[in-house]
Amino acid sequence: MQQFYDTDLQSEHPPSDILSEKDIPKEKLHRQKMLFKKELIHIKKEVRLRGISYEKPAYYDKVKIKMIEITEEDYNNGDEKLILENANIVEQNILSPQNDRWIDKALQSMKKQEISIYIQEHLKYDENQMKVLDYKVYTLIEMIDWQIIVDLFQDQSYLKYILELGRGGDRCEMLDEIIYQIKIFQGDKLLFTDSQDGPSPIKLIKSKVVFQILKTMKNKEHSLCHIKSDAFLQNENEEFLQQINYDKEDKVDWKIDIHVKTLFKIDDLYGDGVLIKTMMYRSKNTAKPEKVSLIDFDMWIYSMSNDPYPKKENLLYSSTDEDPIYDRIEAQKHNDEDEEPSKGSLSLFIDDLKVSKLMRLALLRMKKRELSIIRCYDTKDLIKNGIDYEGMKGMIQKELIYVIYVHTFSEGKNNFSMTIDEKIEQAIRKKQIGLKWISQQNYRKALKVFKTINAYFDYGTFSEDDKEKMKEFQISSLLNSSLCMMKLKEWKDMKIVCEKLYKLDNKNQKIIYRYCLALMNLYEYEEALEIITEENEDLIKLKREIKQLYSQYKNKEKLMYQKWLS
Repeated sequence: MQQFYDTDLQSEHPPSDILSEKDIPKEKLHRQKMLFKKELIHIKKEVRLRGISYEKPAYYDKVKIKMIEITEEDYNNGDEKLILENANIVEQNILSPQNDRWIDKALQSMKKQEISIYIQEHLKYDENQMKVLDYKVYTLIEMIDWQIIVDLFQDQSYLKYILELGRGGDRCEMLDEIIYQIKIFQGDKLLFTDSQDGPSPIKLIKSKVVFQILKTMKNKEHSLCHIKSDAFLQNENEEFLQQINYDKEDKVDWKIDIHVKTLFKIDDLYGDGVLIKTMMYRSKNTAKPEKVSLIDFDMWIYSMSNDPYPKKENLLYSSTDEDPIYDRIEAQKHNDEDEEPSKGSLSLFIDDLKVSKLMRLALLRMKKRELSIIRCYDTKDLIKNGIDYEGMKGMIQKELIYVIYVHTFSEGKNNFSMTIDEKIEQAIRKKQIGLKWISQQNYRKALKVFKTINAYFDYGTFSEDDKEKMKEFQISSLLNSSLCMMKLKEWKDMKIVCEKLYKLDNKNQKIIYRYCLALMNLYEYEEALEIITEENEDLIKLKREIKQLYSQYKNKEKLMYQKWLS
C-alpha cells in the first residue's frame, strides 16, 4: 500500500488505499511526533534517550551538539550511543524566529543530554497531483549543553551571553545594593572598569546602559552583553560617554562584562524611607509567616552606623551568644537547603506582646533561613513594648539597626483547618493580648483581638463535645467584646454579641445586664424589660432606669400623636 501525504485530497479521484499522514502507525504512536511541516517536507521527531531537567534552549542560544546523518538500517538497529562516539562536537547558534530552518526548531525541542532522531520525509507530486514520499533522511542529534543568550529588546541590538546562571527569582532594582564587577569594552579595547567589595547602591552606578542590563540580572549572575554601536551611543548618557573617552569613529560592537557577586534586596517597609530592610541571604523557600505563625529567630540590635555591616562595639542587644552576624554571612553556615532548620534563640508568635511593631513589620516580610539587616531612621511609635524594648531597658535611640535571622516558622492555619484544641490554645494566648490593651484603655485594638477569637468559634465544624469544650472560652471572648463595644458605644454590634451570649447562658446576670443596656440605648425598652427576670442590685437599678426612660418615651409619643390629630 502506497502512503499519500495529501491532507486536503487535492485530486477529485484519490486511490482507494490512501493513508492520511495523521494516521501514525500504531507501533510508533508513543514515540514519533510531527515537528515541522512545509509544502514538500515533513520533519518527525523520535526520542531515543530522554533528557534531564525541564529547560530547553531558545532563540539565539549557542548549543553544543553531536549531529550525524545515519542510514535507515542504523535507524532500525537502535545503536545511537555507539554511532555518536564517532561524531564530532559542533557548536552553533539557534537563529532568530524569522529564520525557517527545521534544525532550529529541532534544537529548541531538546533537553540537556537528550538523544533524538529526526526523520526528514521529502515529498513529490505524482501523476494525479497527489503528494507522495520521494525519500527519507535520518539525522541523529545529541544535545550536550548550551549557553543562554538573551535578546534583551527583541531587536538583536542587545544580546546578553549568560556565562554563569544567577540564583533565585529576584532581579536587580533601583533601590537594591550589590557587590559587583563591571568592565566596558569598545570592541576588544577596555575603556572602563569598576568594582565594589562591599554592598553598594545600584542607583550610584553612572552608566544608564549598565543599569538597563542590571535590571535583567539575578544574584550571582555573570553575563557578557554585546551591544550594537548605535544602540549603545543612543542609550548611554552624555556625561558617562565623556568620562570613558571612547573612539567616536570606531563603529565596532560594545561589550559589557557584569558580574553580580551578591545581590542585597532592599525593601522599604513603610514606603517613606523610615524602615529599610536589606536582605543579606535567604533560602529558595518563598513562604512568608502569618500573624498566627510561631517563628524561631535570632536578633541583634546595634547603634546606627554607615558601615555595610554593623560593628561589635555598637551592639546594644543580642538574643544569642553566637558569632557576630557578619561572620555568619561570610561563613554561610546556613546554606544547606536539605538540612533541618535549627531552633532560634527566640520563639514567639508574631502577634505576641513581646514582639514590637518594628519587629512585627520586619518578620512578616521575611522567609525561612533569611538573614536581613533592618535600618530604622525613626523609632518613634515603633518600639513601645517587646523584648527589644526590655532588652534595651527602655533607652531607645532614635536610629537603630536590627539584624534578624529567621530559622523557621509554623504554617499559619485558618479557622477551618485548626482543631478545637488549637483554637482554644490560640484563644487563651490572644486573650492576654486583648486584656493588655483593655488595661491601657485601647478598646479599639482590644476589640480587634477579641473579634479574631470569636471567629475561631464561629467558623468550622464542631461536634457536641467540641461545643461543650469551647463554651467557656467563647463566652469569655464575647463578654470581653461586649465590654469593648460598651466603652466605644457601639450599641448595634453590642446587641448582636449579647444575643449570642444570651443563647449560650441566659442565667448569667452580667450577660443580661449588658444585653439590656444595649437594648436600652437602641430604644428597645419592652424587649429589655422582658429579659430582666432575675434581679440583683445592678439589674434592679437598670430596670428602674429603663422603666423611667420607657415612660418618657411613651409620653413623647402620645404628645406627638396629639399634635398630628389636632
